[in-house]
Amino acid sequence: MSVAEEPTPPAPPTEAKGEERLSQAGTGSARPPVGPPRPSSGKRFWGIGLVVLGLAAGAVGYFALRSLEPRDDAERLQGVWLLAPNGRETRLPVTVRITGDRWVYLVGEQEQKRYRLTLRPEANPKELDLALIGPDDQPSAFVLRGIYAFSDGTARVVVAPDPSPRPAAFDAPDGPPVWVLERP
Repeated sequence: MSVAEEPTPPAPPTEAKGEERLSQAGTGSARPPVGPPRPSSGKRFWGIGLVVLGLAAGAVGYFALRSLEPRDDAERLQGVWLLAPNGRETRLPVTVRITGDRWVYLVGEQEQKRYRLTLRPEANPKELDLALIGPDDQPSAFVLRGIYAFSDGTARVVVAPDPSPRPAAFDAPDGPPVWVLERP
């Protein structure tokens, strides 16, 4: 009878790449990871959510503030202005209130004249017409034709009554006076 040979035990399985090796101490625990601890998926979700929320709030704030800026000349003119002919103060305060297409002169606090405002910002220089509004709230035949420009928070306006030609420049020595409109 022959002696049976014992079978050879199988070889231990080889490690796949990326698997953590068992510690040499024989404890069977994995080696601690290298680097800062990684947040759990819940913390990561909230962190990303906060970043997205912050970006969205910043974009909304930017466009909200940007919408406060006037989009065109008609919006830039809206509101109350102090009027100074040739940039000089007058004895009585003259105020111009522009609402929509209405240009209203106030001396002191009393309304004096009302005009319908028409702007042509595409012209060079920019043009405006002020048609006097009568008691029936309709424009009359009396029209002031002029030019306007904005600079440093002020508006400069030069007008001449129709049928006089529209002023062509702000600094004409024999031309009509320049009205300087400033915010109060």
